[in-house]
Amino acid sequence: MPHFYQISEFVLVGLDTWKVVWNPWDKKAKAMPDCGDEDYKHMLCVEAACVEKPITLKPGEEWKGRQELSVVPSSYCSGQLDPERALRV
Repeated sequence: MPHFYQISEFVLVGLDTWKVVWNPWDKKAKAMPDCGDEDYKHMLCVEAACVEKPITLKPGEEWKGRQELSVVPSSYCSGQLDPERALRV
């Protein structure tokens, strides 16, 4: 039996970053070459986005942001695993 993981923490770094969580659902999943027709049932896409204050760049300008996701075993989320131990993995 596979061990399932659950995302428990988001750290988004950048100006006015927000979490955008989406799922392609059935029609879009079928059009995605790297996604199986039924994969949408078991997935979420998590992306960082600047929503409240969009960033407009002029030619030659650049902006950098970073998104970090921490993934821990689902037993951590159920309270069966010591959080200090999980963070040391």
